[in-house]
Amino acid sequence: MRPGAVASAPGWVAQRAGSIVGFSAALSAAITGAGLAVAVAKDTALHTFAAGDNIDVVYTSTGISNTPVISAWVEIEQ
Repeated sequence: MRPGAVASAPGWVAQRAGSIVGFSAALSAAITGAGLAVAVAKDTALHTFAAGDNIDVVYTSTGISNTPVISAWVEIEQ
């Protein structure tokens, strides 16, 4: 997730420790090919962060046959 969709912009830097508690995304087109949906509980590995950590959200088109644009929203608990 890059501010304003600028490729060279840094991700969000956490001011305090916390956890990602929610994530949602909207795609510009339906995914074709094999897609994947994931649900992960709060405070699990890779969803917690320390102060100063850079939080990036990235998606890959591996396994799908098109590459829709994604807009993502992340809910952070600190």
